[in-house]
Amino acid sequence: MSDDYLVREATEDDIPVLVRSRVRMFEDMAVHRGDPIDRELMAWIGRESTAVFEAGFGGEHVGWVAERDGAAVASAMVTIQPWLPHPRYPSGNRPYFHSVHTVPEHRGHGLARRLTEVAIDWARARGFVTFALHASEQGRPIYERLGFVPASEYVLPLTYR
Repeated sequence: MSDDYLVREATEDDIPVLVRSRVRMFEDMAVHRGDPIDRELMAWIGRESTAVFEAGFGGEHVGWVAERDGAAVASAMVTIQPWLPHPRYPSGNRPYFHSVHTVPEHRGHGLARRLTEVAIDWARARGFVTFALHASEQGRPIYERLGFVPASEYVLPLTYR
């Protein structure tokens, strides 16, 4: 990562940045798949994400922002999910990494990787033994280079909304 970027833990004041990044991540994934962007759905995701992040920020929701010249150019989050005790989640909670996004003009500088490393370090420092995420096609190579491996989880989509 270039020295021109500062990565810092997000504050409550960054919630609009984190929400905007989350929505842009979903928009980018739709474009990458060749799907139209559902503006109504994106607006709903923005509203709901704002409410969820505001309710649990600094507790179950933690984020990081990468800045250049004082402007946010990338961000990522971890949500601590309640989970039944399990060999991989002995605490009954698991850190789930999500909402990773870098604005297009700042891609290729290692920001997604750096944000991921910072989040992993944060989780390790809190005693978590596993770090979960779902990878987009674009993000998969980053995570594989960091040592992530596919897990045995299957998902059945019941609805799209």
